[in-house]
Order: sequence, then C-alpha cells, then structure tokens
Amino acid sequence: MFSTFTTSHSTEATSLIMKHGVTNALFIMNLGYFTNTRLAKVGDQGFVAMNTGVRKIASGSKDRIGLTPSEYRILAFWSNHLGSTKVPFLAEHAHTIYEARGKTRPYSKNDLEFICWTVGAMKREVATKDTIMAEICAEHGKNPRFGI
Repeated sequence: MFSTFTTSHSTEATSLIMKHGVTNALFIMNLGYFTNTRLAKVGDQGFVAMNTGVRKIASGSKDRIGLTPSEYRILAFWSNHLGSTKVPFLAEHAHTIYEARGKTRPYSKNDLEFICWTVGAMKREVATKDTIMAEICAEHGKNPRFGI
C-alpha cells in the first residue's frame, strides 16, 4: 500500500526531504516565508530559528543535490544580516557547494546564483578596500568559522 505513496509533486519539497529529512525540510520551507521580514522585527525567536535553519542548510549543502529556492533565499537573507562577516560566510558556502558538486557539475540554478552573488560581494569588498581580488580570495577561500 505505501509503495505508491508520493511525498510531493513539488521538486523543491522532494529535494529538501532527500537532503534534510521531512521535519527539517518543512522547517526550511517555512523559514523561506520569513525572508521578507527584518530579523529585528521578529525578535530573538526569529534570530534563533534563522540561525538554526542556516546550520541545517549548511550541513545539507555538502550533498550533491543543488540548493533549492528556499535554501538560496534563506542563505541570502542571512548573509545580509552579517555585516563585516558577510563575505567569509558567502565564500565558505560557495566553496562547499563547489566541492560538493565535484568541481565538474551539475550545479542547480540556485547554486550558480549563490556563487555569482558571492563573487559580486567579493568584488564590492575589493572596490571598498585597498586590496586586490587575489588577496580577497586567499583570505576568504577556506575560512573555518564565521559565527554561526
């Protein structure tokens, strides 16, 4: 009877369930609805929930399944609240995605957008500091921790 049971017609939900399990997939999808709200407005509970979600996404980004739209929105939202640690956060996750996909593909559309956004943030950092891109890449290439 259960052999014909389907979890979802949504490819995003299916991908999240495969990467994170049902409970965490639902948690991540629900967090995606709050990315249009400022963290200061939702208070400490929102901050804790988003921090938890980012950690769950980070552990799942090592999987060969690409980022889903919800994961991308949450990582983008979180990085906007990091201030000076934004580039290290983005660089670490872009590097994880690059390594997880075998350096040869396949990258999801959201993987590529995240990597492009990371490069854009690095370019903005170069433009606002007295440094060159090679120094930024060396500095942020494999940053071990950045605060989550």
